[in-house]
Amino acid sequence: MLRLPLFALAFGLAATAAAAQDTGATAPPDADPDAALRDQTRSLGLSVGNHYACVEGPARDALQEDTLVIFDLILKDVGSDLAFIYAASAGYGASLPAGELDCEKLAESWSKIKTHFGLAEE
Repeated sequence: MLRLPLFALAFGLAATAAAAQDTGATAPPDADPDAALRDQTRSLGLSVGNHYACVEGPARDALQEDTLVIFDLILKDVGSDLAFIYAASAGYGASLPAGELDCEKLAESWSKIKTHFGLAEE
């Protein structure tokens, strides 16, 4: 079983934004923890990708750099399977039209994710 305390808070933060986008049902509490981690990774990626669709210019460039840092952390801490899920989900999330997204909620979620991962500027 994978244990990933570093990402637990960030997944919870992303789930809030992902729920706003109606990205799917959550797993029952007694479900396979590995499946739950994959779902949380997917939600994090979708949230980050959706936020990417909402921003432009220098903010988009900065977001792209931070997104790659998170990818590297996932890759190093839990491996390529979850890193792939994160990257694919972020790519899909970024492909959605910004007009269909709650960009304000996604910006709030991204701010919390950045703080959790130590990417926020002091």
